[in-house]
Amino acid sequence: MVWYNSRKFIYSVIGVILAFVPTILTWLLFGLHWLLSWFIFITLVTFIFFGIDKKRAINEGIRIPEATLFFMTFILGTIGTLAGMAVFRHKISKESFKIRISLIVVIQVIVIILVLYLEFIYFK
Repeated sequence: MVWYNSRKFIYSVIGVILAFVPTILTWLLFGLHWLLSWFIFITLVTFIFFGIDKKRAINEGIRIPEATLFFMTFILGTIGTLAGMAVFRHKISKESFKIRISLIVVIQVIVIILVLYLEFIYFK
């Protein structure tokens, strides 16, 4: 199977599009800062993906790949991931999943601290 024909890729693209389109619209129409808008919509999409995957897990349907869930978390869907795990009680017993999510959160915190530090130094 070709990489662009894989479920991981397709679900990831769908998730990005579902967050990107309303992000651009709210930025252009309402003037909401694009990063804040992205954060809001990627959080919602990630949360919805966890709910869909939980329902499919119960009904033994075609699942959303873990790689897609990790990707959505990595591109700032962390709160949606944590909320989805808590609300839907999904992936909470899978230690390897929780470890990977924790690593993504640590990486995001380090990047945020670094960006804020550099912004403070260069843009005082």
